[in-house]
Amino acid sequence: MLIRAVFTPLSPFRFFPESFTLFGAICWGIRVLYGESELEQMLSEFTKNPSFIISSPLPISKGGILFPKPILKGGWKDVASMEEYKERKNAKKLNYVDEKTLRKVLEGEIRTEKSLWDHVKDEHLNQLQIMGVAQPHASINRITWTTEGGQLYNEESTYIGVKFAVLIKFFDENYEEKVKASLSFTQIGGNKSTGMGNCRVEFEKYNGWIDEYINEQRGNFITLSPTLYDSSFLLEKSYYEVYPFVSPVDNYYGVISPAIWKRKTLFISKGSLITTESSKPFFGGIKKALFNRETNKAIYHYGYAFPLFTRWSYEN
Repeated sequence: MLIRAVFTPLSPFRFFPESFTLFGAICWGIRVLYGESELEQMLSEFTKNPSFIISSPLPISKGGILFPKPILKGGWKDVASMEEYKERKNAKKLNYVDEKTLRKVLEGEIRTEKSLWDHVKDEHLNQLQIMGVAQPHASINRITWTTEGGQLYNEESTYIGVKFAVLIKFFDENYEEKVKASLSFTQIGGNKSTGMGNCRVEFEKYNGWIDEYINEQRGNFITLSPTLYDSSFLLEKSYYEVYPFVSPVDNYYGVISPAIWKRKTLFISKGSLITTESSKPFFGGIKKALFNRETNKAIYHYGYAFPLFTRWSYEN
């Protein structure tokens, strides 16, 4: 079953949220609302087979939902003119494509970065209200716990001025109400104590074109969320980007103290075109990012792909 959650931001975010940010919010919601044993059972299931997978936030523009730009073969000329050089630079800055364009990529009508850019370059898809905002704060004296003698400093945060959608595919429908309750209850991301990450969220069952591409399991897919490496990935036949990520463990709800940091994790970015040696409903996994010896508890990074299977490959 596939549902769509539509978020209306009510405050800035510490960072632009990704699927692992949302999964963290779900985990905290389940722990607070249903108890620690319920969370432990869910995480135990996720280490083998996920009960659900979630996409990263998909901004909603006037024309509909926008999707992360697919990462494709270049397709540019070997010797470029100055005009083509400028076009290449602009193509690299593209972050999102619309539904029509993504479907053309999934069907194989668009197979290169150049043809993708030729298709969307006049549509101004990057003109979204997503921007960095400097938030002033007062330094706190940790001995007196006052601002006496402290100075002001600026902290970067992210303002999302549009609604965004998140797709959630359930393999176990028993988790549907728990996930909905958790996302309605929790704030998203860091700096909750300063009011960041507040949203209003609405849920609806999704019956649309995405069903065609998420249910027809094939050997190639574009992921709508960052993913951890899967042993079935054929990276030499894939087009992808990787980035390291490190974050503190959220302790806003007062159950983990002092603040601790997860180990750095390497993610394959959303929009990557992954070729695999097998067809299955989910790829990636969750990774143990930290083990707290004091509490004997493991802390995880979420890294399941949200795959939309293509109907072609570069070998076709």
